[in-house]
Amino acid sequence: MEKKQGAYELLHSIWRTYTAVQKLQPGQQPWYYKADDILWLMVQSLKIRARTALVQATLKNA
Repeated sequence: MEKKQGAYELLHSIWRTYTAVQKLQPGQQPWYYKADDILWLMVQSLKIRARTALVQATLKNA
């Protein structure tokens, strides 16, 4: 349950940032808040979390 909560909080914070930036005028948006970049960062962080969980499970079962 704790892992699901952490993943949910991560996604929720990314979504809040994304929606806040979308409300800005196009000229005001910082270059690092493009939608593609945010989605890429989201995928990378989820991959890291998945690898971490896999390593922890492997070490626990060893």
